Amino acid sequence: MTVKNVGAGTLSGSGTVTGAGFSIVGTAAYSLAANQSMLLTVRFAPLVGGAASGSLTLTGGGGATVPLSGTGVAGGPSLTVVGSTTVGPGATVQVQVANGPGNPRDWVAFHASAAADTSYLDWKYLNGTRTAPATGLTSATLSFTMPTTPGTYNFRFFQNNTYTKLATSATVTVTSSTPTVTVSTTTATPGQTIQVTVSNGPGNARDWVGLHATSAADTVYLDWKYLNGTRTPPAAGLTSATIAFTMPSTPGTYNFRLFQNGAYTKLATSPTVTVQ
Repeated sequence: MTVKNVGAGTLSGSGTVTGAGFSIVGTAAYSLAANQSMLLTVRFAPLVGGAASGSLTLTGGGGATVPLSGTGVAGGPSLTVVGSTTVGPGATVQVQVANGPGNPRDWVAFHASAAADTSYLDWKYLNGTRTAPATGLTSATLSFTMPTTPGTYNFRFFQNNTYTKLATSATVTVTSSTPTVTVSTTTATPGQTIQVTVSNGPGNARDWVGLHATSAADTVYLDWKYLNGTRTPPAAGLTSATIAFTMPSTPGTYNFRLFQNGAYTKLATSPTVTVQ
C-alpha cells in the first residue's frame, strides 16, 4: 500500500491490520512531509485454507481504512523430516521441501527449537549448497548433520534470502544416550550365528557394524552390515537394530564395532565373543 501526504503539513501515523493471516512486514509507522510517500507492505500467510478478510487501518490526518481479502490454498510450502525425529548426536537428518515458491535464493536453516529465526546453526539453499542455483527450485531433499549437544531442534524454510518464513519442520530431538553394542552370547562355536543388538545409534542411513578380531585395527574387518542387516543402506537411518552375524570358523576372540555413516568413526564396541 502506498501512503502519501497530500496536505501541506507533516503526516504522522502508523498502520495496523486485523484479520487472520494478515500482518505488516517491516515498519508500520510513518512521518511524511508534504507530497512525500512511502510503501507499507501487508503479508497474507494463512494457517488454514479458505477465504479470509481483514482491514488495514491508517492513522494521522483524516485516517483511512483499506479492506483486505485473500484465499488460503491447501498445498502450500512444507518442510518434512525424513525418518525418525529422535536421533543421536552427530546424526545426519534429511528434510524434504515441497511446494516452495521457486526463488533461486529460497533457503532452509537449522535452529535450536527455542532460537530466533536469525540465530541459526546451519543453512543451505535448496540445491544443498551455499551457492544459489541459477534457477529456483520448488522442492528438494537436504541433509544436515545434527549437533553433538543433546536438545531439541527444527528446520525452517525461508523465502529468497530473507527471514520471511514459509514453513517449519517437526521438532527433532538429539538424545543424550550413548550408543551401545551387545551380543546374544559371549561364547560361540565355529560358524555359529549370533545376534548383535545396537541401541541409541545416531540414526544415519549408513551407520554400520563390523565384525573384527579383537586385536585388529578398525579398518581390518571380517564381515560388516548396515543396521538393516544387509550391505544396501536403508532409505532412512535406524537408531536401534538386531543383526545376525555368523562367527568365523577359526577359534579366537572377536568383537563387533559400530561405526558412523559409512566412515571409521567408532561409536561403540561390543563385549568380546570367544569362538572355541
